[in-house]
Amino acid sequence: MQTKFTTKKEVESINHHLINKMSILLTELYFRGPHAHKDIELTILLSGALHIETPEEKFDMGPLDVAYFNPAQPHECQTAVADSCRLLVLQF
Repeated sequence: MQTKFTTKKEVESINHHLINKMSILLTELYFRGPHAHKDIELTILLSGALHIETPEEKFDMGPLDVAYFNPAQPHECQTAVADSCRLLVLQF
């Protein structure tokens, strides 16, 4: 298993030689502006509270809630409180 950090150490990328075509990310987040991915994304909130907006809906997540995003589906994430939240993100 290999772990990589960005320079700000806000994202940990978890790689394993038996997992192909999937990104597993552990991140601490306050805000992420509107963005989309080419892959399916499953976001699991590990701690904290998160508010998510898509063009179709707005919703809040609590610990262990899961959000699903289709490829190319725009979404924006913001902590629902002043503290950061911790996410496990799977992209495939």
